[in-house]
Amino acid sequence: MKICFVVPELPILEKIQILMKNEFKRIEPYYLIYNDYKEVYKDLDKIQKNFDAVLFGGKLPYLYCAEKIKQEVMWSYVPRTGSTLVTALAYLSRQGYDLKRICFDTYSEEVLKEVYEELNIAHDFKPLLFKGDPLNDNYIDEVFDFHLRNIKSGKADIVFTHIFLVHNKILQLQLPSFFAVTTYNVLREQIEKLEQYSYIQKEEAGQVVVLFINIDYPPEYLLMQETSEHYLDEKRSIEKRIYRYADKILGFVIELSNNTYMILSTSASVKKETDNYHYISLLDTLEKYTLYTVSIGIGQADNVAQARKNAIASMLSAYKHKKNSAYIRLGNGKVVGPLYAEDKVTSKQPLDDRLDKIAKHTGMSVNTVYAIYTFASSKSDGCFTSMELAENMGINKRSTDRFLRRLEDYGYIKIIGSRILGKSGRPSRIMRFYLEP
Repeated sequence: MKICFVVPELPILEKIQILMKNEFKRIEPYYLIYNDYKEVYKDLDKIQKNFDAVLFGGKLPYLYCAEKIKQEVMWSYVPRTGSTLVTALAYLSRQGYDLKRICFDTYSEEVLKEVYEELNIAHDFKPLLFKGDPLNDNYIDEVFDFHLRNIKSGKADIVFTHIFLVHNKILQLQLPSFFAVTTYNVLREQIEKLEQYSYIQKEEAGQVVVLFINIDYPPEYLLMQETSEHYLDEKRSIEKRIYRYADKILGFVIELSNNTYMILSTSASVKKETDNYHYISLLDTLEKYTLYTVSIGIGQADNVAQARKNAIASMLSAYKHKKNSAYIRLGNGKVVGPLYAEDKVTSKQPLDDRLDKIAKHTGMSVNTVYAIYTFASSKSDGCFTSMELAENMGINKRSTDRFLRRLEDYGYIKIIGSRILGKSGRPSRIMRFYLEP
């Protein structure tokens, strides 16, 4: 197997070289080293077909190359994990740095929150975190300016970055910066996954399975600035569940677009998890985390290309139902489907029963719960404010606040952001209704 590693010169390159020398002698490595990730796509486009897979040192160069050139072979990237963050923060703490006075980039708020809670940092603490579009041409300058402002204003004592260019620019000003290097274990896992992908490609006839997963976000949900953060939060939550499911079926995840994912696995693993293609637990899981339609297509064949075609056709069949569903196309031409979420949810427990359960759980009337759910479902992005609900129900805001607090206490309402309505006034909380706490 041949892998092209797309990485900055230091220090991740050294770790990969050590792993390849000591643990992966069976793999032939090639190192495409860059100083500026915005230029590396030119060289990669010329040579990628010479390899079985390409592994990027981080998500930023991966996203930029995916925007510029066509993916000809398997691509993946080394993720930013909580374990890497914990290791790095522990080191900085031993060096005497106050962990509440660090400015970050590239990590998600969710990961930072989980790690800081593990480190027993105050629950309400909010780290200084840069948020921006990594495909923006000025992204590096924006990240650099963010860190520089926080250091010079005294809000932060050190920069914590995954971007080598930013790290170097900060150091050139003789300011403190920590470049987060992925742990050996995370690197090892990514290389092993690529090996697994190569194995799947060479599996015996009928043993390759491809899953396509599509989340039917409305276009305005992706484009409206005021909902972009809510979209990202939901997307991260969904991705976490997709990756967990992939682990269960010993699969490999490829993010094809903002709302479409592909998982490569084997027939034996998928048949075991799905009870011989009778039940897709991922439908149940995702139904709890998004109000939008989930369409899953599963394809089986004697090679990846045909299994992929079968999976796409299956996903399109599921998509036509306009409800959470899945189809399966086997190598012998047999089609299984549609499959829906678990029977206890879809048939034995229809929507009215689920709303009745919520009413009993919260001590509210069924009519009130139904009215709130109906209004939430009518919103294109599933998000609403207390004032909007009050106007819809024809009652005062104090009453709706009381209802919503009760639902929030039991986990059926979650606050996902805030916005100011009108030209002035206090921010209104943006919330979403969930059928499961």
